[in-house]
Amino acid sequence: MARAGCTDEQGAWIGLTLLFAGFGSTSTHTTLGIARIASDPALRDRLVADPGLMKSAVDEFLRTARGGGFTFPFYAREDIEIADVTIRAGDLVLLNFALANFDERAFPAPDEVDITRSPNPHLSFAHGMWHCTGAPLARMQLTMTFTALLGALPTLRMAKPLEDMDRTPGHLGGGLAELLVTW
Repeated sequence: MARAGCTDEQGAWIGLTLLFAGFGSTSTHTTLGIARIASDPALRDRLVADPGLMKSAVDEFLRTARGGGFTFPFYAREDIEIADVTIRAGDLVLLNFALANFDERAFPAPDEVDITRSPNPHLSFAHGMWHCTGAPLARMQLTMTFTALLGALPTLRMAKPLEDMDRTPGHLGGGLAELLVTW
C-alpha cells in the first residue's frame, strides 16, 4: 500500500469502506425500501401508477430509514462539553449523522414520508469531504430495483407486519434479518 501513498491501515479502512458502503448499506436500504413500499398500499399504488416518482421516493426512503448513518469510530482528542455532557479525551465517539434527517428546521413534518419532498437535503450519504462517492450509484440501484420490482409485482405486500420481523442483531445499519412479502 505504501506505493499507493497510504499505509496498510489506511488501505484496510478504504477496503472496509468499499465493502460496507458498496454492499452493506445498499442491501440494507433495498430491504428497508421494499418493506416501506410493501407495508403501505397507498404508497405502493401511487408508485405503480407513476413510476416517475420513484427517484424522489428513493431519496425519501433514504432520509426516513431508521438506524444507519453511523460513521467510523472517532476518539476525542481532548475533553469537550456538548449539551451538558462531557466527552473525555480518548472516549469513543460514534456519530449518527442520519439523526439530522429528522430535524424539523430542515424537514417540515420529518416523521412523515413525502415522496415529493423537494428539496430533500438528507444526510444519508454524509456530507462534505465524507460524502459517499457511491451515492449516485446507490440511488440508481435502488431506483431501478424498486421500479422493476413493482413493474413485476404491482400487488406486493407484507406477509406479516414489519414490527413482527427480526432485525439483524448487532447491525449498525438497522437491517432486517427477514423480509416476508407476498403478492
